[in-house]
Amino acid sequence: MFRAADTLCKRTFVDSVKLFSNARFSSKVREDRIAITDDGSTIVCWHPKKSFPYEFTKSLPVEVIPENTVLKVQNKSDIYEVFKQHDEVQMREELMRMTHTTKHRWFPNNQRYRKTFKRIKGDREYL
Repeated sequence: MFRAADTLCKRTFVDSVKLFSNARFSSKVREDRIAITDDGSTIVCWHPKKSFPYEFTKSLPVEVIPENTVLKVQNKSDIYEVFKQHDEVQMREELMRMTHTTKHRWFPNNQRYRKTFKRIKGDREYL
């Protein structure tokens, strides 16, 4: 059943291609070519690249990019200063001034944690 449907479909396609290929077109308008083998098992289509005249082309529009926008800031030095790495003493002083607290609030002593977790050496030193 599949072969009968397949051949019927192939015959219909071959007949339509033959009708299409036999139609008369001028060579300037239609340059595509279609070739079919005698038994109809192979169909080859050739579609050459169509040329487009330069006179009908348009240049791409150039977009003007604004220099000062919300996302693009000109004064980058201010931004770099905010995200610059500060040393520990300078950071501690800045946090103390901002929150009116002592340095111990921001940099607690971790001796209590160091004592509870003992570092155990591995049983194999070569690893």
